Amino acid sequence: MGKEIDHKLIEKHKPTESPLRYTTVENTIDEWAEDPHGERKLRGVAQIYGIPQEKIEQVLEEGGMGAYLRSLAEGRMVSMVSTQILRPTPYFLASVITAAEAVKKGIPSAVMLLEYPEDRFTTRNSDKMEAFGVQRFTVGYDDTNGIPTPRTVSLNVQPWGIRDDEMGTIRKISKIGEAEGKRCDQIMISIKDIKGPWNNDVGTLGAALGIDFDLEQPISLTDFYRALWIRTIASLRERGYLPSEEKLPMCFINMKQAYTTIAAEASPPQIVQETLRMDTPEHILTGPLGVNNEEAKKILMQEHGFEEYLSTKGVKHQNGLLVGMDGMPISASYYPAQLVWPHMYIECSSCGGEQFTNNLERAQKVRDLYGLPDGEVHNPHTEVPELEQYLVHPTGIYFNGRKRDYTDEESKTTQALRQKISELQTHMKKANHAQRAEINQQIQGLSAQIREVQSAVLAEYMERIAHKNGPDYERSTNLGLPVEVVQVYYQFAQGVDNALKDEKVQKHLYNLYTHI
Repeated sequence: MGKEIDHKLIEKHKPTESPLRYTTVENTIDEWAEDPHGERKLRGVAQIYGIPQEKIEQVLEEGGMGAYLRSLAEGRMVSMVSTQILRPTPYFLASVITAAEAVKKGIPSAVMLLEYPEDRFTTRNSDKMEAFGVQRFTVGYDDTNGIPTPRTVSLNVQPWGIRDDEMGTIRKISKIGEAEGKRCDQIMISIKDIKGPWNNDVGTLGAALGIDFDLEQPISLTDFYRALWIRTIASLRERGYLPSEEKLPMCFINMKQAYTTIAAEASPPQIVQETLRMDTPEHILTGPLGVNNEEAKKILMQEHGFEEYLSTKGVKHQNGLLVGMDGMPISASYYPAQLVWPHMYIECSSCGGEQFTNNLERAQKVRDLYGLPDGEVHNPHTEVPELEQYLVHPTGIYFNGRKRDYTDEESKTTQALRQKISELQTHMKKANHAQRAEINQQIQGLSAQIREVQSAVLAEYMERIAHKNGPDYERSTNLGLPVEVVQVYYQFAQGVDNALKDEKVQKHLYNLYTHI
């Protein structure tokens, strides 16, 4: 984080009132020092889901979590990012930046990226909606008014179509509401209004982001942001903000593959089902499904009412869990595992609404049943909206030029032509029909000459944009993060420093490095 935070003050941000618990960065590192190989974690997941201890690693391997298991085996502190759409915002990068600070201080770390591109899109989910519309990427600071504010390049992400994987076709759409209920990875997008830092049209992603996409070829919402994330991480490594892949490995884990595999093997104990409120039809309705008591009574009074209601929601009760018809557990079923995987999970659990919070609270209670430590560190999403108002630029390279003003000669030429047109328009008012036709022809000729001058200026501008190594392209010397974001990152970095003062952490690191 270097130069950007050395002079910043720490600003404490407390989570809004919530039944959910949060811990601190220093506490998560302290817990890692107690269980660096995740033995308690693996044992805990096995117990929660009723999977034989001797089988849990095999199940996780089959679920695509081999890289996670290797990180634990290597004794790395595992941080987690979990989202359906990997937008490289300061919010989602907080866990990565903090893990990088830990590595710099000698704490071996890794990052697991839990992604769920197959999740269904809904306009009620703010995270998914924020993936559309104008996206602003920071490229530096504007100090014009004495206050450093981010300079940005921008683009507009719009829905374009829905891909039908079975038919191999794409149905065009024009409104985001038409994507309701579709998988996020089936939503095809178009990129419009690509702007440089002067709010000038630059035309290509290469000019705005330093990387090129073939915009003539359809690309899905999730593929677009995943590509941006990968390039952003690579750039942050190249520029020294993050350690190398060897020192800070990152692994992608598909949530559907992982949790479907776990659910197929699961047989959670009765106490877990009761705590998650998945033990009886009434509890299932009023708990994870969020049905009010009166409505639940009406459903249960009907013959087969419970089963029919589940069917309308596209879920079924299987192996003591609620899962979709494709076997993917609903979030209330997989939250207990999700809260156990990482040593450190910087996120805002309390930002998703009452039903979301209730299900997470029950998952925390399940974790408590088995004496597993807290890992959630509050990411002040609500208190610091700047965390999600911007995206980190994927390369730092962008076109910083503007369409030049006319030269004196060009300006004099166009001014003289416009003056002549004005005079002709005045004469036209007094002219007869035949004279008007002739005057109009002269005006058209003069207008064509003006357009020729304008076209020459535009052509020169487009040529400068196309010249990727030209003088108009710059590479930003900093990330241009808002001051409020830097303060949050600095607070997390302070947590790493505080952890190093802990005797348990010091002892573990001493033993670790004296045995290498």
